[in-house]
Amino acid sequence: RSRRMPMIVAEILSYQADIVCLQEVDGNVYETYYEPVMASMGYDGYYSNKASCQREGCAMFWSSDMFEADDEDLLTN
Repeated sequence: RSRRMPMIVAEILSYQADIVCLQEVDGNVYETYYEPVMASMGYDGYYSNKASCQREGCAMFWSSDMFEADDEDLLTN
């Protein structure tokens, strides 16, 4: 996992996308890796886990230069 994660993030960042959506993201990986790394690269993010006992879900990141989140519109679990 430790070798694969930097390669995944490098691939994602290479597209210079304004919006990035990921499926089947482990919640711990989002909190400890994706969110801090993407934040350091100028992205804000949101994670929503599945409505089940599994700790995985969807992550969305957006360029903070292009968009801003309206906290009232974010859904909470």
